[in-house]
Amino acid sequence: RAPFWEPYFVPIIDIVLAGFGDQNNDVKMAASDASKALMKSMSDHGVRQVLPILLEFLDDSNWRTKCTAIELLGSMAYCSAKQLAACLPSIIPKLISCLADSHAKVSATAFASLRRVGGVVQNQEIAHHVEVLLKALENPSAETDNALEALLFTRFCTSVDAPALALIYPILYRGLRERVTSTKMKAAQIIGSLSQLLTDPNVMVPYLKELVPQLKVALVDPIPEVRATSSKAVGALVKGMGESRFHSLIPWLMESLKTEGAGVERAGAAQALCEVIGALGVGRLETLLPDILANCMHPKAHVREGYIQLFVFLPHALAQQFQPYLQRVLPRVLDGLADEAEIVRTVSLRSGQIIVKNYGQQCLGLLLPKLEDGLFSDNWRIRHSSLLLIGDLLMRVATAAMPKKGKVKTKAQLAEEAEDAEEEEEEEDEDEEEEEDEDKEGEEGEGEDADFLSQGGGMSLQDMKRMRSDRTANSIVETLRNLVGDPIEKILAVIYMIRSDVQVMVRSEANTVWKALVDNTPALLRRILPRLTRMLQASLASGECDRRQVAGRALGDLVGKLGEAVLPTLIPELQNGLESDEVAVRHGVTLGFTELLQAASRSQLQGHADALVPAILKGICDEDEAVRETAAYAFDQLFKGVGGNCVEDVVMQLVRKLESDDEDVKETGLSGLTQIIAVRPKVVLGLIIPKMCKQDLFSETYARALTQIANVSGDVMTFYIPQLLPVLVVSMGHDLDYMEHVKAATISLISILDDESLPMAVSEIKTSIQSANAAVRRGGAALVGCMCGNIDEDVDFEETIPTLIQNTVRLFDDKEESVRVEAVSAMKAITDSLSKEDQLELLSTVHSAIMVSATSVGVGGAKKIAAFAKPKALDPVLPYYIKTFTSGTPEAKEIAARGLGELIELTPSDQLGKYIPTMIGPLLRIINEKMPPTSRQAILQTLCLIIENGGIMLKAFLPQLQSTYVKAINDDQSGTRVDGLKGLRMLLNKHEPRVDSILSELNNQLKTQRIPNIMAALMRGITLLLVKKGAKVSETVASTVAGNIASLCISEERHFRIAAGKCIRALSSVTSSDFDEAVEEVLEEISSGKKPTGLSGVAGLLQVCAQKLSSGHVSQLVGACLPTLKMDDPDCLLALRALQKAAEFHPESMPFDVAQKCSKFTNVILNDASQHGTRLDRVALAMLASLAKNMPKALSADIGKIIAGLLQKVTAKGDPTYSAKLSTCFHHIQENCDLVALKVPKVHITNIKQHAADQAAKAAEETELEEEQALYDYENR
Repeated sequence: RAPFWEPYFVPIIDIVLAGFGDQNNDVKMAASDASKALMKSMSDHGVRQVLPILLEFLDDSNWRTKCTAIELLGSMAYCSAKQLAACLPSIIPKLISCLADSHAKVSATAFASLRRVGGVVQNQEIAHHVEVLLKALENPSAETDNALEALLFTRFCTSVDAPALALIYPILYRGLRERVTSTKMKAAQIIGSLSQLLTDPNVMVPYLKELVPQLKVALVDPIPEVRATSSKAVGALVKGMGESRFHSLIPWLMESLKTEGAGVERAGAAQALCEVIGALGVGRLETLLPDILANCMHPKAHVREGYIQLFVFLPHALAQQFQPYLQRVLPRVLDGLADEAEIVRTVSLRSGQIIVKNYGQQCLGLLLPKLEDGLFSDNWRIRHSSLLLIGDLLMRVATAAMPKKGKVKTKAQLAEEAEDAEEEEEEEDEDEEEEEDEDKEGEEGEGEDADFLSQGGGMSLQDMKRMRSDRTANSIVETLRNLVGDPIEKILAVIYMIRSDVQVMVRSEANTVWKALVDNTPALLRRILPRLTRMLQASLASGECDRRQVAGRALGDLVGKLGEAVLPTLIPELQNGLESDEVAVRHGVTLGFTELLQAASRSQLQGHADALVPAILKGICDEDEAVRETAAYAFDQLFKGVGGNCVEDVVMQLVRKLESDDEDVKETGLSGLTQIIAVRPKVVLGLIIPKMCKQDLFSETYARALTQIANVSGDVMTFYIPQLLPVLVVSMGHDLDYMEHVKAATISLISILDDESLPMAVSEIKTSIQSANAAVRRGGAALVGCMCGNIDEDVDFEETIPTLIQNTVRLFDDKEESVRVEAVSAMKAITDSLSKEDQLELLSTVHSAIMVSATSVGVGGAKKIAAFAKPKALDPVLPYYIKTFTSGTPEAKEIAARGLGELIELTPSDQLGKYIPTMIGPLLRIINEKMPPTSRQAILQTLCLIIENGGIMLKAFLPQLQSTYVKAINDDQSGTRVDGLKGLRMLLNKHEPRVDSILSELNNQLKTQRIPNIMAALMRGITLLLVKKGAKVSETVASTVAGNIASLCISEERHFRIAAGKCIRALSSVTSSDFDEAVEEVLEEISSGKKPTGLSGVAGLLQVCAQKLSSGHVSQLVGACLPTLKMDDPDCLLALRALQKAAEFHPESMPFDVAQKCSKFTNVILNDASQHGTRLDRVALAMLASLAKNMPKALSADIGKIIAGLLQKVTAKGDPTYSAKLSTCFHHIQENCDLVALKVPKVHITNIKQHAADQAAKAAEETELEEEQALYDYENR
């Protein structure tokens, strides 16, 4: 009950504080005594009222006020125990902070107040260390560790009260925050111990808010010892104060196990959670275990690792109380052993080792079956971990049952000892010394666990041997048999089997365990042989590949150790396994045979060869590929042990299967051959290939067999190429129903060629193509097709390609169509196998081969290649030319263009149609590029050939072609102009281009051109167009051209004047334009007395204007032309033509003597045999006809010679136009000359009459043929 004066203490507190600061010592003493008396009797409510006021004074800036408040706070030490417990957590930290005050009086007063608090400590052990504690509070950096050391080694006999805890807590909190590992460990250990020594656990409550977070920090310390000590402290706090005080601790720990950060955080949380569970008991474990087991299967690896780590610490925390939960925990641990994450596997193994260490003896019956199942796991990590654990378990159990002296302990004795040990651990000793010893044992056990975890927790071979040497000489196996019974033999059989595991880590660990447990291996093997044999057979029949392989290796090891003792039993058992319907069983058996044959000696194999050969043959012919492959390796081992006799037996039986009529039997025989050739190619091929090559043609069976054999035989097959290729060539030369199999076999053989064997194949091709047998030639071409694209890329095949091309193309004109077709296919294969760059380099090779084939005697004739008469025959060769057009040099393009022209000439026109766009497109694109004139001329000539043979496929290209030829006619190179005129003539002859467009373009070029030779070429192009397609020229375009041409008749260049004249002549037939001005210019030049250059234009002008000439004009013309009528004058032809027109249109104006001279000159020409058929000869005939028609008397003097010359020309063969001109002459002579009066022989008169009757044969094409002849003369010139 509160004293009556307590309500008045707050108002008088200032008086008491003033007394502490009085100068008089008596007043000070009185204030001190008053404060003590007041504090002793103050209630809880009074303390809560006074304490804030005093604490507020501590923040005063006046040092005297601080000192007074500190002294009054120190007086609170005399409060009752209950009030003291309530106020000290607030007072002590303030007093400690005042120790560091800058004023000496304040710090001294604070220290005195703390001493006063220490003076009321009732715990004698703490009271003994008050001075040490005060020093630690005063100088924490230097004295904290000493204070912790003193407390750690203090033997407590009494409980800890509130004042003691108030002095100790700041030191403990400071220790937890130190960086030194030992200091943190001491502080955590003391905190854990204090929770058991408190008089009232509630006195610790005010400190938990600050203490628990710092313990959490310690739980994630990187030092394992710090984490372990802190975990025990947390567990002790929970045990001492109850879970209700730490309601958020377990959820925080569970969540920390899922932290994705460093593993130390999860490790600390796991260890602390285990200590908490150990403090709360198995009831709490029951509630948490479902969640723990579920998170052990969490998708995230770090979560699985954190929760499985609980099983590392729970055995130590719960001891034997954890044993009932092993049935539920072990599956998660074993699953973790095979986890994909290394951290999970590691912690699972540690958990398993801890479980084995703590519960191995008591739970042997539970642990052994689980670990035994792990030995048969498909996952090698589980096998390895299970082996580690089972070795550890067996060694611990066996050595525990084998004392250093005395008899071997029984299983019951071991269980009884384990129960006694459990009871002793659960006993609580009230004696303090025993308690201390127990703490030390706990520390040692904790250190042992930490060391165990850091080293992996397993026992090494040396540890196992040391444990065995420290015991009696009794056999460990015998000891285990006494403890476990017959199951130990099964476990030992498994350990022996996995000594041959496919994983080296498993093999190594199995050997370690075996050596530690077994002293006499042969003796033990004989003892467990029946069980081991059954296990090996079951494993060989397993569906898991690794297990079968392990069993096979173990079987081989067993045969190597026991030999003849096991073979009579094993071989029949394995043979029975081959009869199984399950593929896995048969595969396992063949694997067992392989290992058995490898381990057995030669004498043992020879002794059992009669049983082994049929078994191996059955495996080789199995329907499953994996079984056949394994049986082939068994066959290899049998060959090594027995020799060649067994090989021949097996091979011949397989060959007989190949010749069977049953397709299934054939297939099994072929599969078996393939498998044994893969392991023994040289021996087996030496028996098979000669048998295959005995026949003239490959059978379908042998062709299919060779395809598969070549794929597996490797380089050995190259030795048999000279034997196989001739038979394959002949087979491919016939129309076989199974040709695809023969070619597949050839391709398989080709694919294994190397640099050494390739020349043999090329030589066979040459020989076959030159053969007189058409089937062999066809087969040789087919071999070329098989070779291209199927040679290994490492083989230097490029050098042989020209040879293959030359030999293949030579068959393009073969007499046999089947050979030609095969040759085209082979050439197509060559082309497809080459890159574009290679095609560019091989153009010359291809073209020369084509020309050689064209010149040889073949069915295609000298100008055509027979193969090209078939569709798609140009596909193999055309890409070489096209690629050169797009990527070659100008010189190469010229060669390609000329070659393409020759190719067109060698190909029938009906097969060129589809290739026209492919050919002409590149040519039109490149012709305008910068290149030598010869290259452009070659392209123009090739285009001309394409026009000649292109047909309707050229329609789309006509605009480009006509533009190309116009540009060529306007070129500065004469050769290009000639080719342009030829191409234009071909275009006009073969197609219907837009003539107005061409004529306009030529006329425009003529207007702008100033070079006479080029202008002449343009006018000849216009003339050619008008002659060929004049009827389709519009009047408007023709008039425009006529106006341009009329002014070009006078020129100093003779051929230019000729071209202008002919152009005017051609224009006269398509336009009504008047050429009077041109005539006047010509005649004016003639009358000027200059050299009669106008004669060149007169020939053309007179075709149009001869009727319009006056008599004066005719006299001028005659005077100009007579001096030129000489055979050696280059203008005599033009002069004679001009006089002929004058005689035809103006005979009255032509003097008689001039007419006689013309008659004599005509007679000379007609009787000159060298002039027959020339243009001069034709003009002379026209002159003769005009004279006979209009001035017959002028012929009288030479009529006899003239008629004789004409009749002589009749006997010579000439073209129809020439014959028509002769007939016209005869007609006019007969009609206008008195032949009888002129004394012409009657024979001549008769002949004249006869030929005159043929005048109707006059050809309408006379003008056109004349112009073509003129063009021909121009080209030649």
